[in-house]
Amino acid sequence: MATTTQEAGETIQVPFINLNGTSRNSLLEENLKARQAITDAHEALSEAGPHPRDYQGRDREFQTARRQHLARLEKLDGVGKELDAIAEHIGARG
Repeated sequence: MATTTQEAGETIQVPFINLNGTSRNSLLEENLKARQAITDAHEALSEAGPHPRDYQGRDREFQTARRQHLARLEKLDGVGKELDAIAEHIGARG
């Protein structure tokens, strides 16, 4: 049974389900709960994006803030994809 999975070219360490470890259902539930929190954070962060009205006359600063904001969203997307890969591994073995 594999204990790693690939996501965007990176190897993600996944749990090894065994009799002495956390149950498959608990692992999956915990992972899905974490994934939902990332989804919620992504939605909240999306709403908190920079707006040009807050950078009047400062287009360069707005563009920088927008680029940084998008990078933060991409980081959350990356964490979400990793959690999806882990959940898929846990669920696929059931």
